[in-house]
Amino acid sequence: MVQALQIDSERLIRDLATGIVQHFGNLEKSKYWEFPRSLHRAVEHLQILCLAQETIGVVGVPQFLYSWAQKPIFEWGVALELPDDWANETLLEQGSPSPFCIEILPELSEDEQSQRAFFDAVFTRSATQPSRYSDLRCFINENPVIRLGELEIRRITELEEFQDLLAPHAELSYESAPESYRYEGKFWCCGHCGGLLHRISSAKGLESLRCENTFCAQYQKPPLPFESDEKDQVLRLKRYLRRSWHRPGVAELRLARQLCQLGVDVILYPDRDAYDLHLTFSDGSSWAVDVKFWKKAYNLAKSVTQPIPQIELIPHQKSFFVFADELKHEGTAYIREFLNICSVKLLPEQVQFESDFIQLVRQQQRKSNA
Repeated sequence: MVQALQIDSERLIRDLATGIVQHFGNLEKSKYWEFPRSLHRAVEHLQILCLAQETIGVVGVPQFLYSWAQKPIFEWGVALELPDDWANETLLEQGSPSPFCIEILPELSEDEQSQRAFFDAVFTRSATQPSRYSDLRCFINENPVIRLGELEIRRITELEEFQDLLAPHAELSYESAPESYRYEGKFWCCGHCGGLLHRISSAKGLESLRCENTFCAQYQKPPLPFESDEKDQVLRLKRYLRRSWHRPGVAELRLARQLCQLGVDVILYPDRDAYDLHLTFSDGSSWAVDVKFWKKAYNLAKSVTQPIPQIELIPHQKSFFVFADELKHEGTAYIREFLNICSVKLLPEQVQFESDFIQLVRQQQRKSNA
């Protein structure tokens, strides 16, 4: 019976990732007493697979978390049919879900029904005023951490259409910053992305601060203290907004600002995120840009199933997928893999890293001004 059971390897890894993220979410909320059922089920399926292959299996959830999940998948000793570049990935990194783990989560995991409610409400309310959608996106991207008092004022004065979605008691967009994240009595933010830093301890017992976006570490920017007093309640974005809006949003806003400095007109999130940036040059020509920030080119390529769409009122002549510079150390191999796997037919020049794309825009603007 064990041998007859068919287990989809890719689905299994995604289920394990879902259980891990739910578990660490519970830990942040001080729910220590049990592992989530989703993690138990996924580990049981892994055990069944080990039995079917007659390999040494994982004993249970604790061993999986504290041993297997911290090792590259190829070291598990289990035959799995997975994309080649998944083999060297781990599900846990520095005691937290790895970027890979977060990236492969299903769009809507079981504990994130609030995600659907939030996005549906945002799209409905911005239908007649698409620019208000852009205003909300920018607010979220620029405020990954915020004081309760400031949020209460700004959600009413700046984002009236969405004020109930931003209300802390609704728990749709912001949540209380975990008290365990305090270091030397205060909260700290990443010097690169602005996200809330968490504490980690080394083998020698020394504590330091880390950003959950591990790509930020390469910039070695010092942490920034978050200014608040003892009476302030500090909030951070909920995980699905940190993942789907803020993480790529840092690169989106950074690119938009740099292009504006070149004299290019930039529209952010046109037609409620049909794509990320609409550029208009001095001669009236326009480009469409979708900014991407995915750890694995394979996962990104699988997610792109349609070309960048045309918007009737602001058509474009060229379109580009631009990868955040945080990924540039991956080199041209990342771009090649994306082009080889993506079902949308693209020319090599349509896929660029952020800094290379800026140079391309600079050249185009010179031609436009000539």
